[in-house]
Amino acid sequence: MDRATKETQDRELILARTPCKAAADVRACLLDLTAEELHGAMPDSYGYFDTLYDYPVDRRGLGARVSALPHVDGVTVPRPLQDALRTGLNDVPLLLQSLQAEMDCAPDASLENASAEDVRDWFREKFSPAYGAANAAEIFRRYAEYTDPHPAYAVYALDSDTAAACGLRELALAAREGFGSPVYWATVTGAPSTTLLAGSRFPFHTWDVVAATRTWQEFHYQPSASDERFGAMLLGQWVGLARDGRLPDAGWKPVQMAPGGRTWGSRVEKDRTALVYDPKAEVCRFWRSIGVGQEWWWIN
Repeated sequence: MDRATKETQDRELILARTPCKAAADVRACLLDLTAEELHGAMPDSYGYFDTLYDYPVDRRGLGARVSALPHVDGVTVPRPLQDALRTGLNDVPLLLQSLQAEMDCAPDASLENASAEDVRDWFREKFSPAYGAANAAEIFRRYAEYTDPHPAYAVYALDSDTAAACGLRELALAAREGFGSPVYWATVTGAPSTTLLAGSRFPFHTWDVVAATRTWQEFHYQPSASDERFGAMLLGQWVGLARDGRLPDAGWKPVQMAPGGRTWGSRVEKDRTALVYDPKAEVCRFWRSIGVGQEWWWIN
């Protein structure tokens, strides 16, 4: 099923679940519904969480299952995000930041005690049917660096690159064309000192926000001194960007300072921020070469 067909089916299902399908003015009818009525009319696929574990083995991307990805309708969303950034729309200092193990926020129990060999087998079984044995081996080779000391990290790192980091890289490249204000791009690699209650042990989705806002209690987590320093470092960076419109030269450079088609980026480690030239360029190029691109970005 292509994206347009799915959107049409979703629209028909929403209308069928409301009294608006037979209304003379469908738009006015929908505007009169309560938030609860509208939410109840949404297809179940708008609320699927498990699809975020749907690794990029389906060429149709997340849109094959998830209905909540935005699409340009010419009115509410007048242009694609990358095009909007290239025009300099809302030209303000911008920080694009993701974490290297996003989906470790809800860790896969089957990977908790996986060995490096188990993870190698996981890569082969997951990617060989779609891309062939040679590409599956190459994918594992590119993420093998994450298997020490915890092999499962490689699985989450792959997910974060294809879902978040490669998309943010493209947004950074688009924004550099239209923004006069500094545009920064970073990946957080600083991890919790100990495993959280849910089993999270890598830099998972919202870990940076938890650390910066000191909301450890929401995860029943007792932070170490290094966790506290990590959070203070992040908060200082964000406050400084909001206050001064720029991030410190130590560890940060606007992407506009790189040659055309390249970026500057930063790796936010546990105790420092390291400047990196054109990060993720090779791995994102590889994913594009086998057909994994924008259809898998969470920010699509």
